Amino acid sequence: ASSLMPDDGYIADSLGWVYYRLNDFENAVPHLERAVELLPYDMTVNDHLGDAYWRVGRRLEAKFQWQRAINYGEGNSGETSKEDIEQKLVRGLEDLPEEQKNRAVVQEQIQEKMSPAL
Repeated sequence: ASSLMPDDGYIADSLGWVYYRLNDFENAVPHLERAVELLPYDMTVNDHLGDAYWRVGRRLEAKFQWQRAINYGEGNSGETSKEDIEQKLVRGLEDLPEEQKNRAVVQEQIQEKMSPAL
């Protein structure tokens, strides 16, 4: 989908977020950067890039993206809330047990889809 619609920021964000959820943060960053380039005022997209930056050790850039998400996030809804992002600005990201569980579920789902049917 990304190669068929290279100028769709939501596809770039989705692909980057899949890499992120698989703990492949290095591969997530370029896709999420492209998504922000295409959708600079989307709160969720900026939040995702901030999360990926944090995970690759780019802490200052992560905080910049989170602040940008808050500043430009008016009218955006979905999975992202300003309150959650404000907490990231204060404490950064912690690897919470819930995040670990979610990653395991995503990895299991991908493996099931990639396994040949018996």
